[in-house]
Amino acid sequence: MAQFYCRKLFDLEEIKPFNRSGPDLESKDGKLKFEVKYRKMEVEMDDDRILNRTPPGMPINLESIDYVLYVYLDDNLLPKFIFKIKSEDIDYTGTDKRVSFKRAFKEEKKYEIIFKS
Repeated sequence: MAQFYCRKLFDLEEIKPFNRSGPDLESKDGKLKFEVKYRKMEVEMDDDRILNRTPPGMPINLESIDYVLYVYLDDNLLPKFIFKIKSEDIDYTGTDKRVSFKRAFKEEKKYEIIFKS
């Protein structure tokens, strides 16, 4: 569902096959690759800064993408916020390709809000 919203809102193309690992979406010219991640949780914001906890880490192959599109869904599963984060602003937590969004969301404001409902 989050990928559908991102495709429609930002005019991106789905990368096929859909069930493989790697980037989910790409720009129309194929130059930019995106991984879409989502969470259904309440977000507290102040001056475009996230006040509550950092989103949980998850496996992502940062070398294969340019950006993560992080979608927060509301109770009706509609996008409330969509953040765009450069892959270089996300850190691996260990050897299993799990990432931490702490630097991007908390330590440095390394994200761009590209959708807000």
